[in-house]
Amino acid sequence: MIFDSAFPMTPEFVRPDPVATAAAANDCVVRRLDPALWDEQFAEYRDIVHEQTACFNMARWPAGALQFLAVERQNRIIGGAVVRTVKAPANLARLSILRWGPLWRPAHREPDPANLSHIVRALTDELVSRQKGYMLVIPRSDPEYSAMESELFRDQGFEAVYQPPAPERYFVDVDMPADQAMASLNQKWRYNLRKSQKQDLRFEWYQGSEGAALFQPVFRQMMSRKNFYDSSPVDSLEQIAVSDTKALRPEFAIVFDKDEPVAAAAIDMSGERSIYLYGATNKRGNALRAGYFMQWEIVKRLCGTSRIRWYDLGGATSEHCSLHQFKRGLTGKAGVVSDIPPYFGKGSDALQITFGKAALKSRLLKFQAQKQLHRFLPAFSK
Repeated sequence: MIFDSAFPMTPEFVRPDPVATAAAANDCVVRRLDPALWDEQFAEYRDIVHEQTACFNMARWPAGALQFLAVERQNRIIGGAVVRTVKAPANLARLSILRWGPLWRPAHREPDPANLSHIVRALTDELVSRQKGYMLVIPRSDPEYSAMESELFRDQGFEAVYQPPAPERYFVDVDMPADQAMASLNQKWRYNLRKSQKQDLRFEWYQGSEGAALFQPVFRQMMSRKNFYDSSPVDSLEQIAVSDTKALRPEFAIVFDKDEPVAAAAIDMSGERSIYLYGATNKRGNALRAGYFMQWEIVKRLCGTSRIRWYDLGGATSEHCSLHQFKRGLTGKAGVVSDIPPYFGKGSDALQITFGKAALKSRLLKFQAQKQLHRFLPAFSK
């Protein structure tokens, strides 16, 4: 059963008048939080990522398609998920998409896999059983928890329905001093870094609208130069950069050649992993190896930030993309290459399962068609 909650509840909050009769089979209650309260509640979770924040999702999707579902057990919130719903005509079927969640690791408590089990079961009861739909989970890759999370989904009756191509994601271990991180780098990567350090480059951190304004031109220059097809929500950066929840605002790493920005990155610094959201070098920056210079400056800062365990570089768009070599070199000997888990799905009946799988297949085919169209007719690909 689901309830609306009009006030924030921290993990330590105890409801003075518990609604015991509303408990689900696993003694959990699912509560719908207001988007304005969601980010305040979950900003300090270890596993918080932008895909599970209100500021990101409200910037990207219609508000009516989103559910902010907190799971409460024994009168405390133990986790939750932002879910986007796609409905079939006449509301005959519904697909609930849970991307890079659920959130289950509060900052001030030891991670408890039993909590994740309760959360997944409660969300499944709500989205599959009560709302009569298909629940599609797009898991995050995690060096420590991916295998356990995937096993749990299988144990709770979810089916692996899609394995992304080029599944490798690269994680730099930043739980060490910067000199040890330097020693971990691939030899060729370190050589290119030293070349870049001989250039007259300058590095600065920026925040808010100022940072977004410096980042976007470099990003557009790179996309135009490489003729990439971009389906990412990069335009949401301006809104996220001024989020009411300061901890969730990305920071912008900018490299200058004289006064010209030649490399730029948007970095999520919110959870125990710092995430390389977007990055770019323009033609001048590429010649100066500014990407190496920028990434090393980012790593140095993260090595000095005690709450951050990993620097998540993401992956690459294909198996043969040159980004693999760059990211593998930065990941180095101490880092981890972790594959993206498969997507998992579960439906309430045959109709919901058919609709959910068909909607996923349609989405993937549309992306491939737009990508191919962009190769030949860039102006008409979006």
